[in-house]
Amino acid sequence: MRRRFARAPLSEVVNALPLGWKQQLGTYATTYVRYEDCWPVFGKIVRGLSYIVSGGQRITEEYAVRIFRDFDLVPLIFRMTPAIAYSCGPGILVQRIGIDPYPMAFYEVVIWNTHRYFAIVMPNGDGETATARTPKSGEQSNGAG
Repeated sequence: MRRRFARAPLSEVVNALPLGWKQQLGTYATTYVRYEDCWPVFGKIVRGLSYIVSGGQRITEEYAVRIFRDFDLVPLIFRMTPAIAYSCGPGILVQRIGIDPYPMAFYEVVIWNTHRYFAIVMPNGDGETATARTPKSGEQSNGAG
């Protein structure tokens, strides 16, 4: 993040300041976060909500959490199925559609109305560890695209 450090005028950062902060400076220190740096965070949100919704069951290594950003990869069935919305702390909204058997589910995670990711929890059939990742370009895998 140090390499991406910059300064920006108030007009460029005013919507990023915490609510209630009085703007006191003319310029602010800024950086940006690459989307791929967020994949583990979104995977953790999905795992945490799954744990809460299930009453304490964890997503085991038999399942993988697949994270992706491209809306075109969202299967049509999930676009037409009502989801349950959860507020997961300030600025975090998650919509979840459960799939039988547990822990399979589809998620849409939105942070600060800015970062929007999709995730699907699915059987881990390829021997890959159950961690968050994004599909490679054009990849199609068990309902994730």
